[in-house]
Amino acid sequence: MEIEDVMKKPVVTSKDMSLYDVAKLMTKNKIKYIMLVSNEKTMGIITSEDLVKHFGENVMLSSVMSKKIISVKKSDKIQKAIDLMRDNNISVLPVNDNSGKLSGVIHSENILHEVCENEEFLVE
Repeated sequence: MEIEDVMKKPVVTSKDMSLYDVAKLMTKNKIKYIMLVSNEKTMGIITSEDLVKHFGENVMLSSVMSKKIISVKKSDKIQKAIDLMRDNNISVLPVNDNSGKLSGVIHSENILHEVCENEEFLVE
């Protein structure tokens, strides 16, 4: 199964914002990450775990987001996303098209849901 079969539409912002505004956006969209994008490319990712680490700090998204972007392509197999998440201790990956533009996102919860629903992944 390919990543494009389980990826979701990403929630992104193109402007820097306070962590308070990031938390409101995450809550509104019921998600655990926000991606900062420029020219359809991911510049950084902030997760709910990052918000907890910086709770109470009056800082902006750009100062605490992860800037080392690890991504996958839509055509990659789900196993590649699993390996990258495990090896890098991360839970979300931007999904790019062949030109490197952001086209989706895959979260560990998307993969877990797919594993639970799809017999192809079940191990006896």
